[in-house]
Amino acid sequence: GYYSHCRFRSNEYIHPSKFWCITRHHKIQVTVCTVSYHQPVKGKYLFTFNRDELVGRKALLEFQQKRLAGKSCYFLLDEPSMGTWFAVTETGTVVMLFNGAYGAHKKNKTGYKASRGSIIFSLLSEDSSCCVAWEKLTFFDIEPFSLIVFDNDLLFRLTWDGVKKHLLQLTTKNSYIFSSVTLYPPPIQGEREKWFADYLNRNKLSDEETIWNFHTTTKKEDLQNGLLIQRPYSCHTVSVTQAVLDKTLEQIILRNCDILSKKEHKLSFKINGVARD
Repeated sequence: GYYSHCRFRSNEYIHPSKFWCITRHHKIQVTVCTVSYHQPVKGKYLFTFNRDELVGRKALLEFQQKRLAGKSCYFLLDEPSMGTWFAVTETGTVVMLFNGAYGAHKKNKTGYKASRGSIIFSLLSEDSSCCVAWEKLTFFDIEPFSLIVFDNDLLFRLTWDGVKKHLLQLTTKNSYIFSSVTLYPPPIQGEREKWFADYLNRNKLSDEETIWNFHTTTKKEDLQNGLLIQRPYSCHTVSVTQAVLDKTLEQIILRNCDILSKKEHKLSFKINGVARD
């Protein structure tokens, strides 16, 4: 076969922990977004995520915890799919998911056999590095998606385009911004990359607050393509999430803000340690 290991079966998807079951005709969307990675400053690696969704789609504000492959995993739960778009493990692995590959794609009219929100759990359930797990898993009949993965101090973009998988290693010494192609076509993606580069040029020693401000204040007047969108009868930016991986203090700080309610949840834990609210 194309790959020797497959968790996605013909009529349903079963997570190793039997956490959920999703039928073949599942059509739930998870999730279009903006993702940034900021190169380490004073030992801090920064991962920030703007989630763009239909208003009213339920997701829990608080980080949830689950053990996968013997490690504690902290994640945000998308209730309709019981999946996630953002997860961090106690060992310092960070995985962020967004819809689409490199270009627009046609949706399967009959639906897909699993939500993309299940992908992160599958990846982290393997007792191996994320890249090795990526090679083992197959995604036939799964809608295109991309992952930004930080694992074993290496940074990757992993992409499924609907036909084949792509693995691109990125240097951790640069900063990056990625936008879902399903919501932001390439010309808009280019504009946003310029906004980010210009912002970093003006803020040479960016810390977590500086990057958070970029994600929450940039082009606020542009409700179509700014960092906080409000598209009529379509997607709004519903939350902003950040993981600060502090190698100096050996701790991880998680922050999630609901844009509509302005409520926030924070969580911190030692790498390989115990979480604290």
